[in-house]
Amino acid sequence: MADFFWGWRNEKKKYHWASWKNLSFPYGEGGVGMKNLKDTLWGDFLRAKYCQRSNPISKKWDTGESLTWKHLMKNKHKAEKHIQWKLRSGNCSFWWDNWLGVGPLAQFSDDSQRFNNTTVADFWHEG
Repeated sequence: MADFFWGWRNEKKKYHWASWKNLSFPYGEGGVGMKNLKDTLWGDFLRAKYCQRSNPISKKWDTGESLTWKHLMKNKHKAEKHIQWKLRSGNCSFWWDNWLGVGPLAQFSDDSQRFNNTTVADFWHEG
């Protein structure tokens, strides 16, 4: 990807408009909305290792898991307050993602259904 933006063209170096770090910011923060590959791979790794069948917000740290995961679990609620999902395709979690702007709906219910993988789109009817 770096060569696409800053590689060579006709034996001349392309102009270096911005760093990869700055390009990977969202549009609203001055970037072009491209995902940072390292962040994406790290997130995929943690999700595969610790959250195969559940949302990270519903998880708790267990003895024997890494200290990194322990710190993420300790601070997840602080970070989650600042994240709100936009409904586009509706693939965010109905119970665990903050798609209404009031926090996860699971915090208002003790219904056992909140532990399934229900998405917002599962409740859409004709759009």
